[in-house]
Amino acid sequence: MAGLLLAGLLTAGCATTAEAAPGAPPGPPSDMVATNPSVQQWLKRHEPERIAVNDALAQANAQVAAVPGATAGCSALQQAADAMLAALPTPKKALDAQVVAGVAQLRTGAQQCLAGDLAGARTSLAAGAAARAAAEDELEEILEAPNGSVN
Repeated sequence: MAGLLLAGLLTAGCATTAEAAPGAPPGPPSDMVATNPSVQQWLKRHEPERIAVNDALAQANAQVAAVPGATAGCSALQQAADAMLAALPTPKKALDAQVVAGVAQLRTGAQQCLAGDLAGARTSLAAGAAARAAAEDELEEILEAPNGSVN
């Protein structure tokens, strides 16, 4: 999601520059966290892990709902969650909590699922997904903040 936000912010920044008066010098580059090259590189480098968590969560939810044929989701989610947690730290420590919000709960849910505790897994997966959704707004705020104001 932040990758999409980042792409949108970059596109909006380019559009603003393109609308400047002809012949006028371009304005100063945007100084948002989202335009920080190290943040951009980190987000791009770790987008596969974030996608894997989302995909595996969908598979794990199908598995705990006892959908026929859905058996590998919980294992995939545990692996994806481990990879996402291992991706820390980000270049801006303020992003760390938001990019992995709910991932530990998803990992717990995957472990519960693998142990056969489907009711516990459903609860943990729902809590992890809710925590991830709640962190999106704060993540966007941090990415839109002035780069110098965020550690």
